Amino acid sequence: MPISGFTIPNGKATQGSTTDPSSPDQWAGWRELSDTEIEELAEAMVKQIKLRGPFLSLSEFVNRRLDSGEKELSVKGALQAALDDDNVSINAGFRSASRKFKNAEISKMNPKFPEALDGPIAYGSAAYVDQADVLRNFAGQLTPRGDTFVIRTYGDSLDGKGNVEARAWCEAVVQRVPDYLDLKDDSHIKQTELTSNANKTFGRQLRIVSFRWLNDSEI
Repeated sequence: MPISGFTIPNGKATQGSTTDPSSPDQWAGWRELSDTEIEELAEAMVKQIKLRGPFLSLSEFVNRRLDSGEKELSVKGALQAALDDDNVSINAGFRSASRKFKNAEISKMNPKFPEALDGPIAYGSAAYVDQADVLRNFAGQLTPRGDTFVIRTYGDSLDGKGNVEARAWCEAVVQRVPDYLDLKDDSHIKQTELTSNANKTFGRQLRIVSFRWLNDSEI
């Protein structure tokens, strides 16, 4: 899978993240992600989503969450945090000590927020993959997931010999809403902070938006 932060890359594809900063392709080319790297990223994304809970908007998914909770979740968004996961090898070559600012260098600069200098020096190069590079490929088609489901079911009636006497099909449109089943807990409360046993077991409300019987010709 090709990943590039440039509209028209000048170099050639780079596979894997090199530890050699003098490699010209990492500055002018683009990255080619392997199936293994994509699978690692997907697994890290699942972990981040579990840590952060349901996202109330697409913006909340992309951006960091500024709150008084865990500092780790306030530094970066879910996608960037997944890319920076130690178990994701996409940018592994950039994490070596030789590709980061040394403590002595940071002390000389005396920055007000030294945390801002944490991470690879080559952040933003063509071979370094950040969340902007990933989103660039499909941002135009990216939409929040709708928690609306179309459910169809079937039932029949049998006589004493097991022959079908009647059949019926139905369709329901069901929507999951932010409110928990028990309104004792506010909708913004994280799952780990729930006080209602019903909410711990069943989660958020499911509402039937529509229901209709189907003809066999519609199946």
